[in-house]
Amino acid sequence: MMNSNVCTANQKNYNQAMEYVNLTLERDTATKADNLLFLKFMIDSIGRDIETDINKIVSKNDFRYALLFKLSKMYFELLNS
Repeated sequence: MMNSNVCTANQKNYNQAMEYVNLTLERDTATKADNLLFLKFMIDSIGRDIETDINKIVSKNDFRYALLFKLSKMYFELLNS
């Protein structure tokens, strides 16, 4: 149950972040640099949430989900580099 809640919370955070990113990218007055800085901030924020969730899952000894979240975090780090 906890793993399902964590996945749902992460998906909600991700969806909300992408909504903000899309709104930012659509603004006429925003520069490309503004958009990229905002996108970086949102990816960093999601990455921190995922890291917290990984730690919770590992403490419950459910390594299958921990691996999934770790791979997700690595993906966001790759986007951020």
